[in-house]
Order: sequence, then structure tokens, then C-alpha cells
Amino acid sequence: MTTLERKKAAPFQPNYIRLLPPGEVIAEKIFEMGIDAEEFAQRCDLPLDTIRQLLKAEIPLTKEIADRIETVTWMKAEGLTQLETRYRSDLAFLQQHPDFPVVR
Repeated sequence: MTTLERKKAAPFQPNYIRLLPPGEVIAEKIFEMGIDAEEFAQRCDLPLDTIRQLLKAEIPLTKEIADRIETVTWMKAEGLTQLETRYRSDLAFLQQHPDFPVVR
């Protein structure tokens, strides 16, 4: 097997983690919509505190919250919850491997 064949056969394995909390993606969408967190919370029928905590990754994104966000932003709730699962998994990995490189 040639080097090129080996490179094609081996899956890409990054040597770092890119931490991406769902709140960052949601914050970008809020910005694109031209509204603030307070208006976004009203449109989602959620407390402003909940939205602020979500945007700061202080609380996990639940399916119920993702469903409400989907109705306002058209961002798929399933994709947001998958992003949340990946984010929490990466955080757990980093707790076990604190020296692993992180890109933010």
C-alpha cells in the first residue's frame, strides 16, 4: 500500500477539540435576525434568564428549548440538540484529559 493509499484509507483524526457551545450558534442567529436577547426570549416564550444562561453555556440546551428556538429561527431542533450532545461530550473528555489542545 502506498503512502497516498494509506492516507485515503485512514480517517482524519484531529489532534485538538473545537469547543462549540450551541449558545454561540444561537447568538449568531440572533445577531443575523437583528434582535436582542430580550426580544428573542419573548418570541420563544422563554424567560430572559434562560436565554442568557443558554447563550453563556451555563445551562444545557434541552429538546423543549430547541423546539421553541426552531419555531423562531428555523434552525432545526435536532441539529441543535446534536450540537449540545457533542459539546457536553467534549467537555467530559476535556475533564479527563485537561492537557488536550482546545480551539475556541
